[in-house]
Amino acid sequence: MEVDLRSVATRDLDELDYHLKRIIAEAARATGVGFHVEKIGDRPSGMTPPEWPIVQAALEASRAIGVEAQVDMGSTDANIPISLGIPAIALGGGGSSGSIHSPQEWFDPSDRHLGIQRLLTIVAALAGMA
Repeated sequence: MEVDLRSVATRDLDELDYHLKRIIAEAARATGVGFHVEKIGDRPSGMTPPEWPIVQAALEASRAIGVEAQVDMGSTDANIPISLGIPAIALGGGGSSGSIHSPQEWFDPSDRHLGIQRLLTIVAALAGMA
């Protein structure tokens, strides 16, 4: 069995890990089943504060192309640079989707051009060109 634990807070992630291991050990003892826990990956925790320039540029770029931005926290590929002290965000690529990370996941590429427009607008703003 593989279990993927994620959090934006290191303390919460450590607590989840502790409780998962405790529950596995209790269930194994109660049933007489052996187990082995092995860490197969590490996605560090962290977040880029909403007031930082990269977040503000993304919000402005979204407004400029008529897209309603959804500011949210989550575990994404942006966690790696964030953990290294590099401000980072994750952006939708345009289109729409649902049921993410499930067998029912879907993607509709309509309006996908808005994703690249937003990205280029953010890059231009952060480069001082907009």
